[in-house]
Amino acid sequence: MIRFPYRPDLQSGVSRWRPLGSVYLRGPVNRRRHKALFDTGSDDIVCPFWLATHLGIQLSTSQRQRIGWRGQSFPLQFGSVDLELSDGWAGYRWSAAVGFSPAPIPYVIFGIRAGLEFFDANFCGKDLAVEFTINSSFQGTVF
Repeated sequence: MIRFPYRPDLQSGVSRWRPLGSVYLRGPVNRRRHKALFDTGSDDIVCPFWLATHLGIQLSTSQRQRIGWRGQSFPLQFGSVDLELSDGWAGYRWSAAVGFSPAPIPYVIFGIRAGLEFFDANFCGKDLAVEFTINSSFQGTVF
């Protein structure tokens, strides 16, 4: 099991506690740690577009979708990334197709497909923490 304490999200100017953690993304060129919002309402893992360039990710031109962000629609393109979640005590690593968008998202949106689907999550509201335990659909590496 890994556990992430909620962190304050100051995007709106008012401190709100969110299930935020860190995810490592690895592409052919670079590896980068980025803040992630664990979001059970999102279908996919979505990253800021500039990360695709930084990591050297080849984006698919055939699988084009859109994402809505703050009342606007933005393109979404997918590419293959190695992902790593760790709380410093335990961790999990796997490969996944994730979306990249020019939407002005301040963090990785960590959604269901290729992300939360591999974990049984316990959102501990009173404790302001989220706990993840891998489930039988996880095909990656435990470290």
